[in-house]
Amino acid sequence: LWTRRDISIDKKIHIYHASVRFVLLYGCECWATRIENERKQEAFDHHGLTTILRVKYTNFISNETVRNRCANIARISQTIQEQGLRWFGHVIHRPPYELSVTALEPTPLPNWRRRRGGQLKTWLDAVHQDIEVVLGPSVFGVRRWRRECIELSRSAAADRHAWRSTIRDIIEAG
Repeated sequence: LWTRRDISIDKKIHIYHASVRFVLLYGCECWATRIENERKQEAFDHHGLTTILRVKYTNFISNETVRNRCANIARISQTIQEQGLRWFGHVIHRPPYELSVTALEPTPLPNWRRRRGGQLKTWLDAVHQDIEVVLGPSVFGVRRWRRECIELSRSAAADRHAWRSTIRDIIEAG
């Protein structure tokens, strides 16, 4: 499909966005991606777009130029970031007794032991990192950042239009 010349590039991009990217990003609002995984996803996405545009890798065209030719498709990392923040806004609006809200402040089981190695990046850590772009790193205390981040985000997400503009600011800044 991508190499057929009788189908316009706009149609190919529309099909790519509706089928390939949709499957690639399914459930991304709950991901806490590592940089390594983001790079692999970006490479896969870029390969698909260059195949559609029939750009050879020897032409040395930048990724941004390819994206501009493809009707300014957003980067995978930006889409994951945006979807995660939108989902965080939905979770914050829910009543406090729901499971998704109680998952924001997990408590370990009594017999639970920490695994060897470093800290794992959680979804809430990823959301905190995204919100810190707009609010600044000094807003949250070192020990109480989770509670303070949730409370500050809850007050910010109370106005849905303001929350959407905050998400746009985060995406543009990152």
